[in-house]
Amino acid sequence: GMAAGFATQTQKIAVIGDPSTAEGRKYRNGFLHGVRYACPKCRVDFIDVLDVNDSAGLIQPVTVYVSSGFDVFFAAAGKAGNDALVAAAQQGAWVIGSSGDAYLGLFGNGSVAGADRVLTSVSVDPGEALRAALAAFHDEAPLYGVQPLSAANGAIVLAPIRNPAGLLSIPDQADIAAAFARLADGSLETGIDPATGEER
Repeated sequence: GMAAGFATQTQKIAVIGDPSTAEGRKYRNGFLHGVRYACPKCRVDFIDVLDVNDSAGLIQPVTVYVSSGFDVFFAAAGKAGNDALVAAAQQGAWVIGSSGDAYLGLFGNGSVAGADRVLTSVSVDPGEALRAALAAFHDEAPLYGVQPLSAANGAIVLAPIRNPAGLLSIPDQADIAAAFARLADGSLETGIDPATGEER
């Protein structure tokens, strides 16, 4: 979200997501709060996805948003969101992916048209959360109950920032890294409930 807030030139950002699930709300609201942190005056519109496997109804809205001046798109809505993200990039918008490094996966390590419009991605690595839990168990401080995937347990990571147009300055990138470090050490309150994804 911070990357989008710093990168936008029009102060118009679109989020493609699924508001019906806790995971979808976490992405949606967490991204929104990140944008607000970097760009309080930015307009953020949500494109809701009802079926994360069906992108048929998303391409036209994405085209309308791009033509209306929305210059950064974030998607966290399965295949449908990924297809919409590719469409946005191929129409000239900047994009931020989720659930893996979009540049490497979704855009084929630069081989898919629009790859030059990828800014970064948020990636989820459940294996790292398991490693952290096993380390805690080994140290005789086992974790109990549901453990959300988070930056604190290493399960949420930021893919390398790709900055072909120089939209993100060195100070911007330093601010993003500092905020992520604060997420990891627990000193940054996101305002999002980690269990439900609701704002609090």
